[in-house]
Amino acid sequence: GLGCPNGCDFCCTSHFFKRQYIPFVKTGRDLYEIMTLMESRARKNGESLSGFVFIDEDFFLHEKRAREFLQCVRKGGVSYSIMGFGSVRGLSQFTADEIAEMGFDLIWTGFEGAGSGYKKLQGKNPPELYGELQSRGVAILSSMIIGFPYQDHTRIMEDFKKFTNLGPSLWQFLIYFAFPGTPLYQRVLEESLYLPAYRENPDYRTFDGFTLHFKHAHFNPEELKKLQR
Repeated sequence: GLGCPNGCDFCCTSHFFKRQYIPFVKTGRDLYEIMTLMESRARKNGESLSGFVFIDEDFFLHEKRAREFLQCVRKGGVSYSIMGFGSVRGLSQFTADEIAEMGFDLIWTGFEGAGSGYKKLQGKNPPELYGELQSRGVAILSSMIIGFPYQDHTRIMEDFKKFTNLGPSLWQFLIYFAFPGTPLYQRVLEESLYLPAYRENPDYRTFDGFTLHFKHAHFNPEELKKLQR
């Protein structure tokens, strides 16, 4: 599906669709039947379909559909290898056993920052959630954001320690970046937080979340190099 109702201030996916979720596959049964059809067609062509990726910002947030999908997996007796996306809020609606039983063996979930306060981070305590999933063989790809207003160098390193203590299998680091169309972008314009070159003649092709264009950042490039190492 497209969009996400969580509405994090930096998320262009959420705000491009006005914080609405637009499903392409509306029921868990439809989802399971599509997967089995794809697998059978691949087999008929002499190919092996080993897994699926669910392109959905927060699959587990839509509990009714996910539970129907789980029931279809149980009834069908086949669980496929799945990589998907889920927030702490969405994942907390299910047990680790249920998530593993659906077939998920890799889940992307945002850690963002210990003081970020996003609604999607409400639910189970992250160490508990991560530990339960990993104990069932579900690997975690987690993401930390650098550049929140509350972060100075000390707070960044505190967040970094909390993040690494969670022990995700894969790590992602991104800048707190103001994509056009997001509330953060509007605030950055209103408060004149962009450097002049990006405020007066922006090249949106460079707005990728991996480079920093704010004039009030609390750290320098050398500090970023330390984090990268």
